[in-house]
Amino acid sequence: MIIKITNELSYNTDSEALMLLDKEIGYVNISLYDNQAEMYIFIEEEYRFHKYATTSLNALIQEYLKKDNVDRIVFFVEGSSRPGLNLMGKLNVYYVYFDEETNEHVYAVDKDYLANENKKEKEYFDTYDINMNKVDFVWERGKKYPSSLYHIVVSVLLINKDQKILVTLRNPSKTHPLCYEITTGSVLKGETPRQGALREVKEEVGIDLKESDLIEFGRAVIEDMHVLAYVAFIDFDESHIILDENEVIDYTLLTFNEFAQIIEHKDFHPLNRKIINKSKKKLNEIISRHFAS
Repeated sequence: MIIKITNELSYNTDSEALMLLDKEIGYVNISLYDNQAEMYIFIEEEYRFHKYATTSLNALIQEYLKKDNVDRIVFFVEGSSRPGLNLMGKLNVYYVYFDEETNEHVYAVDKDYLANENKKEKEYFDTYDINMNKVDFVWERGKKYPSSLYHIVVSVLLINKDQKILVTLRNPSKTHPLCYEITTGSVLKGETPRQGALREVKEEVGIDLKESDLIEFGRAVIEDMHVLAYVAFIDFDESHIILDENEVIDYTLLTFNEFAQIIEHKDFHPLNRKIINKSKKKLNEIISRHFAS
């Protein structure tokens, strides 16, 4: 059976090869039993990061869940495979668990899950030009929008009175799965950047802030985003932290030296790294001034 993905991409279940025109770009091993399809994926290195795997596997998920004898699809990703984890973060799947015995992350998707996902309230965002002037176009998450437009993303660095910085660990089902980060998210339609920052902090880590707590230390255009970064000096400890595990699954409180080291770690969110490194001088000045007073 051949499943057509695009004009160029197809999946051949007989040879279990993922094909781009006449080139084999990888393969998917599929085992079927007890109404469950188990899949192992491999993409040749030269074809990674071109959306081929995301496009084909999303189509494959849809195709297999149409079958009467398949209710659930399970994916296995090697524990150290950052490309594999990133791929799962782009698919409509959920994280099940990490199998320490086999060193594999296990993801799944089933018919009930997809039905519930389709019922979720959609998210909409205002869009802006390169100079951050709002334009008359509203973006729906998951849809494409003109390459000349941007949406606003905010990042918030939380520092307590003990000079500890809150760092969280992203849910494995999100983009940049299992990356360390400071609280980061998109500003919703109708929100100001500061309102969006307060909402994201409350939703992800359960900490209440006021707009006056936010001190902007940086902004930059990164890919299709206007990124605004804030620091907030707030009296919190571990008893105040309530994680939304759909977003983040763990946290740690780091000293300034520890934070400086983790920023450069390969598993630190690249968007956070870019905006912090770009604005490091101003951020350090704000921190020094605050704790000197």
